[in-house]
Amino acid sequence: MDAKKPKTPHTKTELWMILASLIMAAVGLPMIFAGQLAGWAATGLFLLCAAVLVAMPRFRARQTALPRDLLAIDDTGIRRILGDGRGEALAWADLSEVMILTTADGPFAEDVFFVLRGAGEAGVMVGQGLAVEHHLLEELQRRLPDLDNEAVIRAMGSTQEARFVVWPPQPYATTEEAPATA
Repeated sequence: MDAKKPKTPHTKTELWMILASLIMAAVGLPMIFAGQLAGWAATGLFLLCAAVLVAMPRFRARQTALPRDLLAIDDTGIRRILGDGRGEALAWADLSEVMILTTADGPFAEDVFFVLRGAGEAGVMVGQGLAVEHHLLEELQRRLPDLDNEAVIRAMGSTQEARFVVWPPQPYATTEEAPATA
């Protein structure tokens, strides 16, 4: 029988980084024994690095276990299939508005969303990660020559809850800039 070598959930690079972190933590031990505060800082930092690296397979497993949205962009329109199987679709011919919604949830959570609206309730909402992966902005710029690129730039720099209409062109690009009506 062939004895199978047990597989570690860590990559070789991670194993080397764990080893290096532990060695660097050990270098701080003599400083601790000498009563130097820097020894505690160095040892703590490198032990923390080692702990994060040891936990990496668990983080990866959680990330890959989550259902992933799919996006399809073609000559007829745009379709997003959500991780749970539900879907959204919009034909290019039915597109009536493109906006970018921003939230204050970043930088560690999705905080930019492209919203393509059609008539009634029809529409597709695409998070920034999926939009970048599928070159959605480039497709919109190609299909909508009068897309408001300045509003796109303002949206990408936003760190608060805001709505930026990028097509059709608007006199006021965000809800915050629109004048109050009497």
